Amino acid sequence: MLSLPTYSRSRRVRKAYWTTAVVIFSYVRLWIARKFLGQQYYDRHILALHIKNAERVKNAILQLNGLFIKVGQMLSILTNFLPEAFQKPLEALQDQLPARPYEQVRERITQSLGQTPEALFAKFDTTPIATASIGQAHRAQLHDGTQVVVKVQHVGIEDIAKIDLDIIRRLTKLLAWFYNINGMDYLYTQIRRMIEEELDFGQEAESMQIIAKNLESEPKIAIPTVHLAYSTAQVMTTTWFDGIKISQTDQLDAWQIDRTALTETL
Repeated sequence: MLSLPTYSRSRRVRKAYWTTAVVIFSYVRLWIARKFLGQQYYDRHILALHIKNAERVKNAILQLNGLFIKVGQMLSILTNFLPEAFQKPLEALQDQLPARPYEQVRERITQSLGQTPEALFAKFDTTPIATASIGQAHRAQLHDGTQVVVKVQHVGIEDIAKIDLDIIRRLTKLLAWFYNINGMDYLYTQIRRMIEEELDFGQEAESMQIIAKNLESEPKIAIPTVHLAYSTAQVMTTTWFDGIKISQTDQLDAWQIDRTALTETL
């Protein structure tokens, strides 16, 4: 559980800028050292510095939470931008995020749907099955027995998003200037657009229904049903499907699923 001061604007700005400055100047120091101590000295120390800075960035992101989790996730897959040693620690941000307290989840559901989870659902698992930067997902059961997933936005994420987008905009400009990187403005625009869309579960629900309609003739593809009576812009309830990530190739092989046929179907 993050302490409340971490969410204040001034604290978020200081933490983000301080971490960025520490990372940048650690590389500047090593670059200066190379001028005096030679390339071999640089080569001996650069890997350890990548790993140390990746841990710095990851820890700062976990403290700040909010949209910085999304930025960290994007950084972890930028293979053409970051060295592999820097990416590895950030990969933990893809799945292993701290959950918000159930009291906050209950508050959001009650505000959005007008009733508590205990009243709305026959069963509601207070432990989330997944946590992301914007919200977290909980297993539940409707009163008719339907197994569902309830995705709930974090309390206060709208305000945090406004603060973080402004910080990210300023940081991308700073990094673009310092490292002479082209295209950072475009990157920020894409992040902002993605976040604004993800903050509207109503738009996501509509898209899921359109996709389900378009693919209803495909026997090997199932799109979860959106239960609109239990969904708002901040809460989305969909039918539960058992499954795995497509990247879990060992399980695909154990199930004797033809990967080529699966790819062709997708």
